[in-house]
Amino acid sequence: MKVCLVSAFFPPLEIGGAETAARRMAERLAGNGWEVCVLTGWHRDESDMLPAGIRVRRIRAGRVFKQGADRLPLLRRWTWRLQNLWNPAAFRKARRILAEERPRLVLVHNFSALSPAVFDAARALKIPAVFCAHDYFPLCRHYSFERKGKPCRGHCPACRLWARWNRRWLRRTPAIFLSERSRSAYRRHGHAGESLLWPNPVDMDAAQVAAIEAEKASFRSRAPGATATWLFMGRMDGLKGIAAVMRAWERLPAPAPRLLLAGAGPLAAQVRAWAAGRPETEWLGTVSGDEKRRCLIVADALLLPSRETDVSPLVLPEALAHGLPVLAAERGAAAESLRPGLTGWLCDVGDAGALAQRVAGISADAPALRA
Repeated sequence: MKVCLVSAFFPPLEIGGAETAARRMAERLAGNGWEVCVLTGWHRDESDMLPAGIRVRRIRAGRVFKQGADRLPLLRRWTWRLQNLWNPAAFRKARRILAEERPRLVLVHNFSALSPAVFDAARALKIPAVFCAHDYFPLCRHYSFERKGKPCRGHCPACRLWARWNRRWLRRTPAIFLSERSRSAYRRHGHAGESLLWPNPVDMDAAQVAAIEAEKASFRSRAPGATATWLFMGRMDGLKGIAAVMRAWERLPAPAPRLLLAGAGPLAAQVRAWAAGRPETEWLGTVSGDEKRRCLIVADALLLPSRETDVSPLVLPEALAHGLPVLAAERGAAAESLRPGLTGWLCDVGDAGALAQRVAGISADAPALRA
């Protein structure tokens, strides 16, 4: 069976969890014997083949790269926004590529700038399409019911119009949701199609789990340490809650637990400067591959203070797969996956004092935390 994954970004452009999930799904399907092609945005039209046998069809369909949109001049910024409504170039090229590839199914992960035209292209060829909801982009132009790092107090007029426009395809398109909270939000805004709840998975076999446990045991025998080590790994912005972590650490009595900070984003420079003045914190920046694996092994617990509009942080299943307990927001999507007292803890992360008290209480017995 042949499937086509649609993602506005794809390696070498991989800027967030949605793109990582799309890449992993493509690799997983190809590894299970499916024929996989990927339709993605790029600087020019081209096609290449990845080592896993995944055919990537890259198209130039206007300005796809959302990172620079807010820095554009006003006229070009609104041209970019209009392109998000319905992109005729994306429709023509997507329809041509789907006609050539003839997949049995189209899975749309991220359609920023490619626009809902990709759904219309699939429908024109009578190919069923499924939407994978990694964020709230069809309901909120800012992806997360937040603006300038702060939660929206209500559905603003522009986003109400945006959501109403998207309802024409959303209401009848089958969807995959990563959390029940996300599914409920989409239902409230008009989604009436079939749905499947499928939290972000991590592929690991028994041998890989055993290797992780052995590596962790070896590390802790060499460096037992009396102080607990906490890890924050994620995008440095308001949605992921890095500011809550900094406020909590400022309230902790000395000596504070060790804190590893891994990630990038709009607040990265501010976080790095803050970490430089605190001896217990270590700035790691962007990590991947073996470096990321090492972070998950040397840490004793993961901090996940994401706001409730964070659909499903990818680092959560990665941490649990490495045997790392997680301290998460009690009202976030992570609460659906954690079993308090067994795989982690829940806390009101909006209260810096409460978060600091929770971290201090958990860190008080570092040997028990590592058991």
